[in-house]
Amino acid sequence: MLVALFPAKHADLDANLAASLAQIPPDNAHGHRPKYEGIVAGRTAAIAVLNARQNDHAFDSVSFTPLSGPGEYQFTPGCSSTNISAPGWGNVTPFTVSDPDYFPTATRPAVDDSEWLAALDEVRAYGASNSIVRTTEQTQIGLFYIEGSMTLVNRLARQLVAQQPVETNRAAASKQLLAHARLFAALNIAQADTYIRTWRVKYREPFWRPYTAINFLYSGTNWTPLRQTPCHPEFYAAHGTLTPAGITAIQNYLRHDTIDVTTTSTSLPGVTRHYTSLNQIIEDVNVARIYTGFHYRSTLVRSNILGIAVANWVNGSMMTVLPESPHGPDNEDNDGHYRGIPVQESYDLNDLENKD
Repeated sequence: MLVALFPAKHADLDANLAASLAQIPPDNAHGHRPKYEGIVAGRTAAIAVLNARQNDHAFDSVSFTPLSGPGEYQFTPGCSSTNISAPGWGNVTPFTVSDPDYFPTATRPAVDDSEWLAALDEVRAYGASNSIVRTTEQTQIGLFYIEGSMTLVNRLARQLVAQQPVETNRAAASKQLLAHARLFAALNIAQADTYIRTWRVKYREPFWRPYTAINFLYSGTNWTPLRQTPCHPEFYAAHGTLTPAGITAIQNYLRHDTIDVTTTSTSLPGVTRHYTSLNQIIEDVNVARIYTGFHYRSTLVRSNILGIAVANWVNGSMMTVLPESPHGPDNEDNDGHYRGIPVQESYDLNDLENKD
């Protein structure tokens, strides 16, 4: 999969794959070929996914020209038509429901909306580069969560998985490994589809960033955010949708919200934050986007709803339990070792394309 997406890295990826496969014992001489069959299964799955996503519009070139007037997104410093972030990403084929608008989304606020005006005043005070009300702790939260949500939440999931006791019984270990695979599938499918739908809303409802709104409504103040504003419209907030999507996937895996973990961030090296609740992370991400001057609170509370909805749909509709294998209970030794499907009943791995 990675070679198809990053062909220039072919040699490095081959070396990494060889090093990984070298850790797996070679197939024995008695007819069982679990290593070979595993490699074929992986390649077959990758080819199937690449074929399914062949015309998903991920590489379409789409231009974007901002409209003028109050409420309309305008390029912020450092942004232009050449580096605006993926205006066509909302047209990518979803991984979940084929209808890209299946999950209800809100419309951007009117410029005289009282909730938005209150949110504007908040980000004007707390998100300014020279804010006199933002505390040191709040500044740290803002900078900590500049890192993108997909890398941040995946790292968190790996930390939580690593905290779990390793099963020593082979049957239990197999189930644990499958549970981990399911977690990362649910997490990344949810985030991928949330990303697509977030970008769809961003360019359908291209709302102005705090930088534009504050300098328009408070002319002459020369307001600047704590950090440079990302190059895409404000509504929805990407971190505000993607982080809840990933966190919800983790909550569905754990079946509770309680954690005990110290997290790190690539955007603020050397700083750690400790959490006892997954929802605390969502709350920190929300306020972080205010403290950096990127988003309005009114946008974030609406953004959270989309990410949670997508993640719960993925968990309930895609990550469902398969029917019990006919080779399950009878092929487990008393010591928990799984013997697998008898050789004579295995697929012809050289003729996979002809199998139903």
